[in-house]
Formats: sequence, C-alpha cells, structure tokens
Amino acid sequence: VLNRGASPELFDELQHLNLGLELFAELRGPLSRECFLRMRLAGMKQVQIGIEALSTNLLNKMHKGLQAIDNIEMMKWCEAFGIRNHSNLLVGFPGSDSRDVDETLAAMEFVTCYQPLRVVQFWLGEGSPIQLQASDYGLTQVNNHPWYRAWFPAEVLQNLNLMVKGYRGGQLRQKRLWQPVKQRVESWRRAYQTARLSFEAFPLLGYSDGGRFLMVRRRTIAGNKAEMFRFEGTSREIFLYLDTTRNLEDVCRRFQHLSSKKIDGFINDLVSKRLVFREGDRALGLALNEDIRSWTSAISAR
Repeated sequence: VLNRGASPELFDELQHLNLGLELFAELRGPLSRECFLRMRLAGMKQVQIGIEALSTNLLNKMHKGLQAIDNIEMMKWCEAFGIRNHSNLLVGFPGSDSRDVDETLAAMEFVTCYQPLRVVQFWLGEGSPIQLQASDYGLTQVNNHPWYRAWFPAEVLQNLNLMVKGYRGGQLRQKRLWQPVKQRVESWRRAYQTARLSFEAFPLLGYSDGGRFLMVRRRTIAGNKAEMFRFEGTSREIFLYLDTTRNLEDVCRRFQHLSSKKIDGFINDLVSKRLVFREGDRALGLALNEDIRSWTSAISAR
C-alpha cells in the first residue's frame, strides 16, 4: 500500500519520466482530487482503495477513521479521471447490524453513476486486529480454517498458525443480513455496464457550465435519454462549490448573503434529486465536469 504522505511527490516524479506507464496501486484514503489528478498524469490506470464500506457506522467499527462521504468522493475521482476502481465492499463484518446495512443501501442509491464496488465476504486473517481482539467482536473458537484439514494431518495442523481462520460468531446471521446488499450491487453492476455501452463518451451524471447557468445531465438506460437539471446564479455557484466535500459552515461563510436556512434547504433539495450526497454537515456534489478543459486548467494551475 502506497504511503499517502509521500504519494504526491512520487506521482510527480513518475510524470517527469515522460514514459507511457500503465500503473496499478493499492491506496488508503482519504485522497483529494489533486492527488487523483497527479496519479492519472503519472500513468495510473487502476487502483484498489481501502474503501470497504459505505456506512459510516460500519467504518467506525472497522476503525477506518473515515466517513462514507470520504469514500464516495474517492469513487467520484476514479470515475472523473478514468481510473479503473477495483475497490471492495466488505460484507459480513463481525458485529455489523441492520443499521450498517440500511446505511449502505441508502448510500448506494447515490453512487450508481460510478464504477461498482466488488463484494467481498469477510474472512478472518492470522494476526489481523480482529483476530487479536476476537472477544471484542464476539468471536469464539478461533482456529485454523476447517478447509486446511484436507491438506494437513490433524497432529500437524494443530501446531500451525495458518492465514485463514475459522471461528464462531454469527456468520449465518451476517450472510442473511447482507443478502440485500449483494443483490443491489449485482443490479448496480448490470445497469452500469449497460449504461456505459449506451453513453460511452459521457459520464452517467455530468454537468456542463455555461458561465451564467449550469446544466446537469443524468444518463440512464431507461428511455436511453438524459434527465436534465438547470441552475443559475447563486444556485450554480453553490453547486460548483460542492464539487469537493464541504462543511455546511464553509458554504454559509462563502455565501454570506444567504441565510443558513436557505442554503440548508437548497442542499437538501439537491440531495432529494441525488445530485448531492450529504452526511451530517458535510456535502458533496456527485456530478462530473464534462468539459475536458477542466483537466487542462487543473494541469496549468500546478
């Protein structure tokens, strides 16, 4: 996994090599739009980010130090810069509950315009923090996984510490609990693949800025056409300001001529249209800039 602190300098040095590189990296978040731009210019074509969950409640249980909105923003920049996203959505994590599933399903309704995550069933690894604190997660009888019995005699196996562990601790319940998420990811995957064939040259949720007005287009396979939204004046400015994750306090400070109640209401309206994802006082616009000149301006500004 690349060191997040040193990565920007590494990407700059790779870019200066001026070679046609095709790179893959494993990364940890949070990562900014600027970092993704540097990655792409260096030749990064594929990444696996430690996303794991789209539920903040579950991310807290995993001690990730991130919120769901942070993961969604990284999914956005993968889509924006044409980077293949191989990140996982972990299901069946010990101690996860219906709230985690509900938060995941709710968040997924906002990210179907991005590359689908890969569903991965939780497995317990030797030396992992969860194995070392198994009782805290309600796990008992932690030992080498039963499938190793096909490979080793019992007297040998009992003296080995192998990578994959078996355990007791609500595994059947977890499988049932996460089944709706697995089904939703599969429908997301099918719809995304079909839509990409129909709208190959355009983002599934994108915007074009006309200076005084802004048009947002949501492209779906239903009817093979785009749903459109138009924003003018301050509405346009707020929409553009939310291109990266912002705190509501920062938005109110930026647009002081508007009341916080009016700004809050406008952002909630964008959420209802699934143009913005909101988590508490943090909000993120989901649409991608369709103007390729946005890349050029970002590069020249560096």
